[in-house]
Amino acid sequence: MILIMLSQDADLAGFSDQLLGAAKGTHRAAGAVLFRSGQRPAWMYYVRAGEAVMQRVTSAGAPVILQRASQGFIAEASLASARYHCEGVCRSECDLLAFPLSALREAIDQDEGTRWAWIGLLSAQARAQRARIERQSLKTIRQRLAHLILAEGSEKNGYRIPGTRIQLAAELGVTPEALYRCLADLQAQGQLSIEAAA
Repeated sequence: MILIMLSQDADLAGFSDQLLGAAKGTHRAAGAVLFRSGQRPAWMYYVRAGEAVMQRVTSAGAPVILQRASQGFIAEASLASARYHCEGVCRSECDLLAFPLSALREAIDQDEGTRWAWIGLLSAQARAQRARIERQSLKTIRQRLAHLILAEGSEKNGYRIPGTRIQLAAELGVTPEALYRCLADLQAQGQLSIEAAA
């Protein structure tokens, strides 16, 4: 099997050829479930394009996003877990690489390049999670939105919403209505510009 690496797959550059050869490419529609809570993990998913989330649903029925993945792995802790503790869902159409967990474990054990690439990916995920926790501690929607734009956007391209505004509200931990009001206020004050994606 030949696996074509895309430029966005630079995170996988340290992985062994054997491990990359074991990965299966797959495409999933928005809303597709990758795994469910309680299921036994068999695959480690790398999101090449699109966005997938790890989420739980509260007793009130509201989803709580625990992790977002775009050009990265989702549910890395499943490598050492007997069961998933949440569900994985594609928020948008996703192109994925599915790595068999047994092959990933073996590569981490036996190949130094794969091991250090995995450690680097986990370190980046930890930094992103810390930024998300910091953002959730901020009191106002404006502060959370500014933090998101500064932490995940770029000076040249701003911040691209990887989904809908309703999903953005969930990511920020606010109601969609409150987010819409904040966005309208910031636009009216000339502090924010919203452009449709090309």
